[in-house]
Amino acid sequence: MRKLRQYVASALALSLLGLMSGCGTPGNQVGTADSNVSAPSVKVSSNKTSASKPNSKVQLSHLTVMGIGGSIALGDQATNDNGYLQRTFAHFHDTYVNKAIYGANSTQLATMYKNDYTNWLSTVHPHVVVISWGLLNDVLPNTPMSKFNEYLNQEIKDALAIHAMVFVVTPPATEFAYTYEKREDMYAQDEMQLVRKMNNPNVYAFDLLSQMKSYIASHNLKIADLSGDAHHPNDQGHQLAAQILIQDLSAHFR
Repeated sequence: MRKLRQYVASALALSLLGLMSGCGTPGNQVGTADSNVSAPSVKVSSNKTSASKPNSKVQLSHLTVMGIGGSIALGDQATNDNGYLQRTFAHFHDTYVNKAIYGANSTQLATMYKNDYTNWLSTVHPHVVVISWGLLNDVLPNTPMSKFNEYLNQEIKDALAIHAMVFVVTPPATEFAYTYEKREDMYAQDEMQLVRKMNNPNVYAFDLLSQMKSYIASHNLKIADLSGDAHHPNDQGHQLAAQILIQDLSAHFR
């Protein structure tokens, strides 16, 4: 088991060196440092039809980025809470403001935490708002899909109202959802569909969940070795999630 964990850590570290190799929609390449190793194709669902022509008008660096979500977005089980979102935007030298709430879901942010959210938007003044819910927080209490859509739509509109760009990011793969709770995929695809229907040039969707699951399967990795507990990634899981998201963003922005 120890050797397997060392292998996973080594493989992820090597993959990070190949981040900027470019990726497309609907197919991405997660690069590696060894040119003799063929990188697998992983799927990305985005409201943008092509990543071959990145948005040169948007420089995704030295911005103020505010993230909302639950405990996974908070960075739980990562060393010093340095989760996948913190790692992603540190790569771009952005100022990342973490406003994720442990145990929260989309319903709660739109109701009991609504004043907090609107206050954060007005005080932080983010250039980008990242919405990345740990979807199990909606799956397990059976949040109706109609309500999930309604609240997510409102969160996006609130961010657009202060002229922020919005990134909707599905969560990293976790052991419980990867193994048992397949309904998470339904909520993730619902997020993708909502963004596509909005067809707003300031709203982007990145299906991190599907890409990470594809990467795990194609590399014959064990989800347990990327897990801190059943519901959260460990350091290696957060690192892999950040690697994929960095590549997605690099394909869309310069």
